[in-house]
Amino acid sequence: METTSVLPRGYVFAPTDSELLGYFLFSKIQNPTVQFEEIQDPNNIYEYVSDILTSLYERNSRANEWYFFSRVNKKHANGSRLSRSIAGQKGFWRASTGEKKVRGCNGQLLGKRTSLNYYEGKNSKTDWIMQEYILAPPQDHRTPNKYINVGEAQGGTINGEEAMLPLMIVNQGHPSALVPFLPTDDNVANMGSVNNIASTSSILLEDYHLVEKLANFDRERIPERVVHARVASAKGFFEVTHDISQLSCADFLRAPGVQTPLIVRFSTVIHERGSPETLRDPRGFAVKFYTREGNFDLVGNNFPVFFIRDGMKFPDMVHALKPNPKSHIQENWRVLDFFPHHPESLHMFTFLFDDIGIPQDYRHMDGSGVNTYTLINKAGKLS
Repeated sequence: METTSVLPRGYVFAPTDSELLGYFLFSKIQNPTVQFEEIQDPNNIYEYVSDILTSLYERNSRANEWYFFSRVNKKHANGSRLSRSIAGQKGFWRASTGEKKVRGCNGQLLGKRTSLNYYEGKNSKTDWIMQEYILAPPQDHRTPNKYINVGEAQGGTINGEEAMLPLMIVNQGHPSALVPFLPTDDNVANMGSVNNIASTSSILLEDYHLVEKLANFDRERIPERVVHARVASAKGFFEVTHDISQLSCADFLRAPGVQTPLIVRFSTVIHERGSPETLRDPRGFAVKFYTREGNFDLVGNNFPVFFIRDGMKFPDMVHALKPNPKSHIQENWRVLDFFPHHPESLHMFTFLFDDIGIPQDYRHMDGSGVNTYTLINKAGKLS
Protein backbone atom coordinates (compact mmCIF):
# COMPACT_ATOMS: atom_id res chain seq x y z
CA MET A 1 0.00 0.00 0.00
CA GLU A 2 1.42 3.34 -1.05
CA THR A 3 1.19 6.20 1.49
CA THR A 4 1.66 9.80 0.47
CA SER A 5 1.98 12.85 2.69
CA VAL A 6 1.32 16.19 1.08
CA LEU A 7 2.37 18.37 4.03
CA PRO A 8 5.86 19.74 4.57
CA ARG A 9 6.60 20.41 8.22
CA GLY A 10 4.87 23.57 9.49
CA TYR A 11 2.12 23.58 6.86
CA VAL A 12 -1.62 23.16 7.42
CA PHE A 13 -3.84 20.93 5.27
CA ALA A 14 -6.36 23.34 3.70
CA PRO A 15 -6.90 22.30 0.06
CA THR A 16 -9.21 24.14 -2.32
CA ASP A 17 -12.18 22.53 -4.03
CA SER A 18 -10.24 22.13 -7.26
CA GLU A 19 -7.31 20.50 -5.44
CA LEU A 20 -9.58 18.06 -3.60
CA LEU A 21 -11.16 16.94 -6.85
CA GLY A 22 -8.37 17.38 -9.38
CA TYR A 23 -5.57 15.85 -7.31
CA PHE A 24 -6.67 13.91 -4.23
CA LEU A 25 -9.89 12.27 -5.46
CA PHE A 26 -8.56 11.79 -8.99
CA SER A 27 -5.42 10.10 -7.61
CA LYS A 28 -7.51 7.82 -5.38
CA ILE A 29 -9.73 6.68 -8.24
CA GLN A 30 -6.76 6.10 -10.53
CA ASN A 31 -4.97 4.09 -7.83
CA PRO A 32 -7.24 2.80 -5.01
CA THR A 33 -4.22 1.63 -2.99
CA VAL A 34 -2.81 5.13 -2.55
CA GLN A 35 -3.21 6.57 0.96
CA PHE A 36 -2.95 10.19 2.12
CA GLU A 37 -2.08 10.82 5.75
CA GLU A 38 -4.53 13.72 5.87
CA ILE A 39 -7.51 11.87 4.33
CA GLN A 40 -8.95 8.82 6.09
CA ASP A 41 -10.35 5.79 4.28
CA PRO A 42 -13.04 4.08 6.43
CA ASN A 43 -14.65 2.36 3.39
CA ASN A 44 -18.19 3.63 4.16
CA ILE A 45 -18.82 6.50 6.59
CA TYR A 46 -22.56 5.77 6.53
CA GLU A 47 -21.94 2.76 8.77
CA TYR A 48 -21.28 5.16 11.67
CA VAL A 49 -23.09 8.00 13.38
CA SER A 50 -21.08 11.22 13.17
CA ASP A 51 -19.85 11.21 16.81
CA ILE A 52 -18.48 7.67 16.58
CA LEU A 53 -17.00 8.19 13.12
CA THR A 54 -15.03 11.28 14.12
CA SER A 55 -13.93 9.82 17.47
CA LEU A 56 -12.21 6.98 15.59
CA TYR A 57 -10.01 9.51 13.81
CA GLU A 58 -9.74 12.19 16.50
CA ARG A 59 -5.96 12.41 16.29
CA ASN A 60 -6.17 13.18 12.58
CA SER A 61 -8.57 16.10 12.90
CA ARG A 62 -7.82 19.81 12.77
CA ALA A 63 -10.28 22.35 14.22
CA ASN A 64 -13.07 19.75 14.34
CA GLU A 65 -12.63 18.89 10.67
CA TRP A 66 -12.10 15.46 9.14
CA TYR A 67 -11.42 14.35 5.55
CA PHE A 68 -12.64 10.95 4.30
CA PHE A 69 -12.79 8.85 1.17
CA SER A 70 -15.98 6.83 1.34
CA ARG A 71 -18.05 4.46 -0.72
CA VAL A 72 -21.67 5.59 -1.23
CA ASN A 73 -24.48 3.21 -2.12
CA LYS A 74 -27.40 4.01 -4.38
CA LYS A 75 -30.97 4.04 -3.04
CA HIS A 76 -32.12 1.87 -5.92
CA ALA A 77 -30.02 -0.39 -8.09
CA ASN A 78 -31.07 1.28 -11.34
CA GLY A 79 -31.48 4.80 -9.94
CA SER A 80 -29.14 7.75 -9.57
CA ARG A 81 -30.11 8.91 -6.06
CA LEU A 82 -27.62 8.16 -3.28
CA SER A 83 -28.52 6.58 0.05
CA ARG A 84 -27.23 8.73 2.92
CA SER A 85 -28.95 6.96 5.82
CA ILE A 86 -26.89 5.67 8.74
CA ALA A 87 -26.94 1.92 9.34
CA GLY A 88 -29.64 0.91 11.83
CA GLN A 89 -31.75 4.00 11.06
CA LYS A 90 -29.87 6.01 13.70
CA GLY A 91 -29.74 9.13 11.54
CA PHE A 92 -29.18 10.46 8.06
CA TRP A 93 -27.44 13.17 6.04
CA ARG A 94 -29.64 15.56 4.05
CA ALA A 95 -28.51 17.98 1.34
CA SER A 96 -28.82 21.60 2.52
CA THR A 97 -27.86 23.28 -0.76
CA GLY A 98 -27.92 22.44 -4.43
CA GLU A 99 -24.98 20.91 -6.22
CA LYS A 100 -22.18 23.30 -7.10
CA LYS A 101 -20.02 22.56 -10.12
CA VAL A 102 -16.29 22.89 -9.48
CA ARG A 103 -14.01 23.91 -12.33
CA GLY A 104 -10.26 24.04 -12.72
CA CYS A 105 -8.11 27.04 -13.53
CA ASN A 106 -8.65 26.58 -17.27
CA GLY A 107 -12.41 26.18 -16.93
CA GLN A 108 -12.72 22.41 -17.28
CA LEU A 109 -15.36 20.68 -15.14
CA LEU A 110 -13.68 18.78 -12.29
CA GLY A 111 -16.75 17.62 -10.40
CA LYS A 112 -19.46 18.75 -8.03
CA ARG A 113 -19.75 19.69 -4.36
CA THR A 114 -22.85 19.20 -2.19
CA SER A 115 -23.38 20.50 1.37
CA LEU A 116 -25.24 18.23 3.80
CA ASN A 117 -26.53 18.45 7.39
CA TYR A 118 -26.68 15.51 9.81
CA TYR A 119 -30.01 14.60 11.44
CA GLU A 120 -30.38 12.26 14.42
CA GLY A 121 -33.29 9.84 14.60
CA LYS A 122 -36.16 10.78 12.34
CA ASN A 123 -35.69 14.54 11.95
CA SER A 124 -33.55 16.14 14.69
CA LYS A 125 -31.01 18.47 13.06
CA THR A 126 -27.52 18.61 14.60
CA ASP A 127 -24.56 20.94 14.13
CA TRP A 128 -22.64 18.39 12.04
CA ILE A 129 -22.17 19.35 8.40
CA MET A 130 -20.47 17.65 5.48
CA GLN A 131 -19.14 18.69 2.09
CA GLU A 132 -19.39 15.88 -0.48
CA TYR A 133 -17.16 15.96 -3.58
CA ILE A 134 -17.81 13.72 -6.59
CA LEU A 135 -15.46 13.63 -9.57
CA ALA A 136 -16.62 14.30 -13.12
CA PRO A 137 -15.28 12.31 -16.08
CA PRO A 138 -13.42 13.97 -18.95
CA GLN A 139 -15.84 16.09 -20.97
CA ASP A 140 -17.55 14.02 -23.63
CA HIS A 141 -20.28 15.09 -26.04
CA ARG A 142 -22.20 11.91 -25.27
CA THR A 143 -22.31 12.37 -21.48
CA PRO A 144 -21.76 16.09 -20.77
CA ASN A 145 -23.45 16.08 -17.34
CA LYS A 146 -22.49 12.64 -16.07
CA TYR A 147 -20.32 12.11 -12.97
CA ILE A 148 -17.85 9.31 -12.58
CA ASN A 149 -18.22 6.17 -10.46
CA VAL A 150 -15.55 3.70 -9.51
CA GLY A 151 -16.79 0.93 -11.76
CA GLU A 152 -16.52 3.14 -14.83
CA ALA A 153 -13.19 4.59 -13.78
CA GLN A 154 -11.43 1.27 -13.37
CA GLY A 155 -13.52 -1.08 -15.48
CA GLY A 156 -14.40 -2.96 -12.30
CA THR A 157 -16.17 -2.72 -8.96
CA ILE A 158 -15.45 -2.27 -5.25
CA ASN A 159 -16.20 -5.35 -3.13
CA GLY A 160 -18.22 -6.77 -6.00
CA GLU A 161 -20.67 -3.89 -6.38
CA GLU A 162 -20.77 -0.70 -8.37
CA ALA A 163 -20.33 2.35 -6.10
CA MET A 164 -19.48 6.02 -6.08
CA LEU A 165 -16.26 7.08 -4.34
CA PRO A 166 -16.75 10.65 -3.11
CA LEU A 167 -14.42 12.62 -0.89
CA MET A 168 -16.07 13.98 2.27
CA ILE A 169 -15.23 16.82 4.67
CA VAL A 170 -17.03 16.40 7.99
CA ASN A 171 -16.98 19.15 10.62
CA GLN A 172 -18.84 20.24 13.73
CA GLY A 173 -20.11 23.63 14.87
CA HIS A 174 -20.33 25.07 11.35
CA PRO A 175 -16.67 26.24 11.19
CA SER A 176 -17.31 27.38 7.62
CA ALA A 177 -19.31 30.24 9.13
CA LEU A 178 -16.01 31.64 10.42
CA VAL A 179 -14.08 31.21 7.19
CA PRO A 180 -13.96 34.06 4.66
CA PHE A 181 -15.60 33.24 1.34
CA LEU A 182 -13.04 33.75 -1.40
CA PRO A 183 -14.69 33.49 -4.82
CA THR A 184 -11.91 31.77 -6.76
CA ASP A 185 -10.79 28.14 -6.62
CA ASP A 186 -7.25 29.18 -5.67
CA ASN A 187 -8.34 31.18 -2.58
CA VAL A 188 -7.39 34.44 -4.27
CA ALA A 189 -9.74 37.38 -3.82
CA ASN A 190 -11.80 37.96 -6.93
CA MET A 191 -11.68 41.65 -7.83
CA GLY A 192 -15.16 41.35 -9.33
CA SER A 193 -16.89 40.23 -6.11
CA VAL A 194 -16.76 41.16 -2.45
CA ASN A 195 -15.17 38.88 0.14
CA ASN A 196 -17.60 38.02 2.90
CA ILE A 197 -18.46 35.65 5.72
CA ALA A 198 -20.31 32.92 3.87
CA SER A 199 -23.06 32.27 6.42
CA THR A 200 -23.96 35.93 7.05
CA SER A 201 -22.88 37.73 3.85
CA SER A 202 -21.10 40.27 6.07
CA ILE A 203 -18.41 42.07 4.05
CA LEU A 204 -14.85 41.75 5.33
CA LEU A 205 -12.99 44.98 6.07
CA GLU A 206 -9.81 43.26 4.86
CA ASP A 207 -11.23 43.27 1.31
CA TYR A 208 -8.88 46.02 0.18
CA HIS A 209 -9.92 45.61 -3.46
CA LEU A 210 -13.43 46.74 -2.52
CA VAL A 211 -12.25 49.51 -0.17
CA GLU A 212 -9.86 50.99 -2.74
CA LYS A 213 -12.38 50.72 -5.57
CA LEU A 214 -15.09 52.53 -3.58
CA ALA A 215 -12.64 55.16 -2.29
CA ASN A 216 -11.51 55.98 -5.83
CA PHE A 217 -15.13 56.01 -6.99
CA ASP A 218 -16.09 58.52 -4.28
CA ARG A 219 -13.39 60.97 -5.43
CA GLU A 220 -13.75 60.74 -9.20
CA ARG A 221 -16.14 63.71 -9.65
CA ILE A 222 -14.98 66.31 -7.15
CA PRO A 223 -16.61 68.68 -6.26
CA GLU A 224 -19.89 67.11 -7.42
CA ARG A 225 -21.12 63.97 -5.69
CA VAL A 226 -20.95 60.85 -7.85
CA VAL A 227 -24.49 59.83 -6.88
CA HIS A 228 -27.41 61.67 -5.25
CA ALA A 229 -26.13 64.97 -6.66
CA ARG A 230 -29.49 66.58 -7.47
CA VAL A 231 -31.10 67.65 -4.19
CA ALA A 232 -34.35 68.93 -2.71
CA SER A 233 -34.72 69.41 1.04
CA ALA A 234 -37.46 69.93 3.60
CA LYS A 235 -37.52 70.91 7.27
CA GLY A 236 -40.08 69.87 9.83
CA PHE A 237 -40.51 67.76 12.94
CA PHE A 238 -41.15 64.15 13.86
CA GLU A 239 -43.97 63.50 16.35
CA VAL A 240 -44.60 60.30 18.29
CA THR A 241 -48.28 59.34 17.91
CA HIS A 242 -48.43 56.09 19.93
CA ASP A 243 -46.73 54.83 23.07
CA ILE A 244 -43.78 52.64 22.00
CA SER A 245 -41.66 53.11 25.13
CA GLN A 246 -41.84 49.34 25.73
CA LEU A 247 -40.02 48.82 22.43
CA SER A 248 -37.28 51.47 22.56
CA CYS A 249 -35.43 53.48 25.18
CA ALA A 250 -34.53 56.22 22.65
CA ASP A 251 -35.31 59.63 24.17
CA PHE A 252 -37.10 61.02 21.11
CA LEU A 253 -39.52 58.03 21.22
CA ARG A 254 -40.19 58.30 24.95
CA ALA A 255 -43.89 59.30 24.86
CA PRO A 256 -46.76 60.29 22.55
CA GLY A 257 -46.70 63.95 21.56
CA VAL A 258 -42.90 64.33 21.75
CA GLN A 259 -41.67 66.37 18.77
CA THR A 260 -38.15 66.23 17.34
CA PRO A 261 -36.89 68.70 14.71
CA LEU A 262 -35.50 67.15 11.55
CA ILE A 263 -34.35 67.87 8.01
CA VAL A 264 -34.83 65.60 4.99
CA ARG A 265 -32.56 65.56 1.94
CA PHE A 266 -34.27 64.09 -1.17
CA SER A 267 -32.17 63.26 -4.22
CA THR A 268 -32.11 61.45 -7.55
CA VAL A 269 -29.63 58.58 -7.45
CA ILE A 270 -27.95 58.66 -10.86
CA HIS A 271 -28.43 61.98 -12.61
CA GLU A 272 -26.15 64.97 -12.17
CA ARG A 273 -26.65 68.29 -10.44
CA GLY A 274 -28.88 70.57 -12.50
CA SER A 275 -30.70 67.71 -14.24
CA PRO A 276 -34.51 67.85 -14.62
CA GLU A 277 -36.44 66.68 -11.59
CA THR A 278 -38.82 64.73 -13.82
CA LEU A 279 -36.25 62.18 -15.03
CA ARG A 280 -36.90 58.49 -14.47
CA ASP A 281 -34.55 57.66 -11.62
CA PRO A 282 -34.64 56.07 -8.16
CA ARG A 283 -35.05 58.64 -5.38
CA GLY A 284 -33.03 58.52 -2.21
CA PHE A 285 -33.60 60.30 1.08
CA ALA A 286 -31.57 61.04 4.20
CA VAL A 287 -33.38 62.08 7.39
CA LYS A 288 -31.48 63.75 10.23
CA PHE A 289 -33.23 63.86 13.61
CA TYR A 290 -31.87 66.48 16.02
CA THR A 291 -32.53 64.63 19.29
CA ARG A 292 -31.51 65.52 22.84
CA GLU A 293 -29.14 62.53 22.76
CA GLY A 294 -27.46 63.63 19.52
CA ASN A 295 -28.15 63.36 15.82
CA PHE A 296 -29.93 60.26 14.51
CA ASP A 297 -29.69 59.53 10.78
CA LEU A 298 -32.05 57.42 8.68
CA VAL A 299 -31.19 56.62 5.04
CA GLY A 300 -33.31 54.97 2.36
CA ASN A 301 -34.60 54.75 -1.21
CA ASN A 302 -38.10 54.83 -2.64
CA PHE A 303 -37.62 51.33 -4.13
CA PRO A 304 -37.81 48.16 -1.98
CA VAL A 305 -35.15 46.42 -4.13
CA PHE A 306 -31.93 47.42 -5.89
CA PHE A 307 -30.06 46.76 -9.14
CA ILE A 308 -27.27 44.63 -7.65
CA ARG A 309 -26.50 42.41 -4.67
CA ASP A 310 -22.71 42.69 -4.64
CA GLY A 311 -21.20 45.98 -3.43
CA MET A 312 -18.18 45.51 -5.69
CA LYS A 313 -20.49 46.07 -8.67
CA PHE A 314 -21.80 49.43 -7.43
CA PRO A 315 -19.28 51.70 -9.26
CA ASP A 316 -19.73 49.70 -12.48
CA MET A 317 -23.51 49.95 -12.18
CA VAL A 318 -23.34 53.73 -11.72
CA HIS A 319 -20.98 54.14 -14.68
CA ALA A 320 -23.40 52.16 -16.86
CA LEU A 321 -26.31 54.43 -15.91
CA LYS A 322 -24.54 57.81 -15.79
CA PRO A 323 -25.43 60.25 -18.61
CA ASN A 324 -22.83 61.20 -21.19
CA PRO A 325 -21.04 64.27 -19.73
CA LYS A 326 -21.32 66.12 -23.07
CA SER A 327 -24.87 65.28 -24.14
CA HIS A 328 -26.23 64.75 -20.59
CA ILE A 329 -28.22 61.80 -21.96
CA GLN A 330 -28.03 58.18 -20.80
CA GLU A 331 -26.59 55.83 -23.43
CA ASN A 332 -28.49 52.60 -23.93
CA TRP A 333 -25.47 50.66 -25.15
CA ARG A 334 -23.70 51.11 -21.80
CA VAL A 335 -26.80 49.98 -19.93
CA LEU A 336 -27.09 46.90 -22.15
CA ASP A 337 -23.38 46.13 -21.75
CA PHE A 338 -23.73 45.81 -17.98
CA PHE A 339 -27.17 44.64 -16.88
CA PRO A 340 -27.67 41.51 -19.04
CA HIS A 341 -24.79 40.03 -17.02
CA HIS A 342 -26.68 40.75 -13.77
CA PRO A 343 -30.16 39.21 -14.09
CA GLU A 344 -30.97 40.09 -10.46
CA SER A 345 -31.48 43.69 -11.68
CA LEU A 346 -34.69 42.76 -13.55
CA HIS A 347 -36.84 43.23 -10.43
CA MET A 348 -35.47 46.75 -9.99
CA PHE A 349 -36.19 47.64 -13.62
CA THR A 350 -39.83 46.61 -13.22
CA PHE A 351 -40.10 49.28 -10.52
CA LEU A 352 -38.02 51.86 -12.42
CA PHE A 353 -40.23 51.73 -15.51
CA ASP A 354 -43.43 51.75 -13.48
CA ASP A 355 -45.06 54.92 -12.10
CA ILE A 356 -42.75 54.78 -9.08
CA GLY A 357 -39.82 55.63 -11.40
CA ILE A 358 -41.14 59.22 -11.67
CA PRO A 359 -42.95 59.96 -8.37
CA GLN A 360 -45.62 62.68 -8.39
CA ASP A 361 -44.11 64.39 -5.37
CA TYR A 362 -41.88 63.74 -2.36
CA ARG A 363 -44.65 64.07 0.22
CA HIS A 364 -46.45 60.89 -0.86
CA MET A 365 -43.34 58.89 -1.80
CA ASP A 366 -42.82 55.52 -0.09
CA GLY A 367 -39.46 54.80 1.51
CA SER A 368 -37.47 51.62 2.13
CA GLY A 369 -34.57 51.50 4.57
CA VAL A 370 -31.01 50.93 3.38
CA ASN A 371 -29.61 50.04 6.81
CA THR A 372 -30.77 47.55 9.43
CA TYR A 373 -31.70 48.86 12.87
CA THR A 374 -32.51 47.17 16.17
CA LEU A 375 -34.72 48.48 18.96
CA ILE A 376 -33.47 48.17 22.56
CA ASN A 377 -35.91 48.65 25.44
CA LYS A 378 -35.28 50.05 28.92
CA ALA A 379 -34.24 46.62 30.17
CA GLY A 380 -31.40 46.62 27.64
CA LYS A 381 -32.92 43.79 25.61
CA LEU A 382 -33.76 43.59 21.94
CA SER A 383 -37.47 44.13 21.44
